[in-house]
Formats: sequence, C-alpha cells, structure tokens
Amino acid sequence: MSIASMTSLAVVRNAHAPTKADAGVAPAGSLKGQQPPSLTDLLAKTIPVGLVTAYGAFIAAISQLVSEPTAADPSPDQILWARWIAFAALVAVAGALAYLSYRSQAPKPARAPIVEVSAVVVSAIGWGLGLPESPILAAMSSKTTGLTVLALVAFLAVAINLVLAKLMQAAATP
Repeated sequence: MSIASMTSLAVVRNAHAPTKADAGVAPAGSLKGQQPPSLTDLLAKTIPVGLVTAYGAFIAAISQLVSEPTAADPSPDQILWARWIAFAALVAVAGALAYLSYRSQAPKPARAPIVEVSAVVVSAIGWGLGLPESPILAAMSSKTTGLTVLALVAFLAVAINLVLAKLMQAAATP
C-alpha cells in the first residue's frame, strides 16, 4: 500500500468508523464493503511501499560495495554511516509525507493524525531495520545476534501496528 492509502483512511476516520470499502479491500456498495476492516486489512495500509522499495534498493547497492572479509581485512568497512543516514531518511520522510498528505486532504480544522502517522513510522522502522543488510544487522558482529535482533524488531513492529490498527477500526476522536 502507500501513504496515499493511509491518508484516505485517516480522512475517512474523521467522519466515521472505516469500512472495508473505505480501506480499499472490498467494493463500495457491496455487503462485504460495508463490514469493518480486519486488523490485517489495516496493517497492510501502514507500509510506505514506495519509500521501502527505494530504501531496499539503496541497501542492496551499498551491500555490494562492501568487500568480503579476508585474512588481511577480517572486518571490512560496512559503510554504516550511509546505511544509518538512509534509514533515518526513510523513517523521517515516511512520517513527514504521511502527515503532510493528511493535512492537504483533511477538512480544516482537522485533528492531528497521530495514530496513522505513528503506524507509518513504526512500519518504516520495522521494514528499515528488518531488511537483510540493514544497518543494525551490518553493525552486529555475531550473525546469530543480528538475526535475533531483526526477528525481534519485526515482531515488535507488527505487534505495535496491530494495536494501532485496532485503534484505526474506530472513528477518530477530535
């Protein structure tokens, strides 16, 4: 999904509890479209797909620049500074775009989209740190520890966003 999907959902929540049609998972006017969206329907809306795709391509390119460990250089430069800058940009831009997109579409005056922006930011953090070759994995000296941390980050991101998705099933309070 995209930030535009989350923005549409946030604007709808200003008026009423969203339906499956509002979440874009069932046709408008259908019986199924009038039902409330599931947590997984809403969870899918939190992913800033375009930004995660660009970030993933960047991380893949950076990982190709890292030399293989050798006896002379058993710990080659992982270019962590660039990985962390890209990660910070992913999170900051995802949050900013979600907020600004909502502000441009919501009626004035509008509530602050705290739940929706938080969900997008948590998703960006989860994807940004959960990708192979992410800065957190590249910084870990132990592959076992690194993979454990990645699994924990992914679990926490999904768990937090499930709670936020539950909040998004209802109409927003001003």
